[in-house]
Amino acid sequence: MATGTIPVVVTLSTPPSDDKSILRRVGTAAQAAVNVDSEKLKANLSALIEKLGTVISVAEAGTVGLVLDEMEVGIEITAEGGVVLIGTVGATASMTLTFKRKA
Repeated sequence: MATGTIPVVVTLSTPPSDDKSILRRVGTAAQAAVNVDSEKLKANLSALIEKLGTVISVAEAGTVGLVLDEMEVGIEITAEGGVVLIGTVGATASMTLTFKRKA
């Protein structure tokens, strides 16, 4: 492992072929270990946390008698050191929010 990197297992995929036939090839995927630059990962993770902070501030306002107690998000680390919310093919991602009554 190189200095300043973190080993991460990522899924490498190939796009579907441009073949217009009924039997066109679909994309394939394989897992591989890559070394991700730790400074790049740190910067991208910090940016995501900052953006999530704006979402959390809305939930923390507690205008309906509830306050945010806990927030859980799933993230994915890309081979390039990017950090993204885990979603599905339909481009959706989820967050688990736990609220409690105001004291």
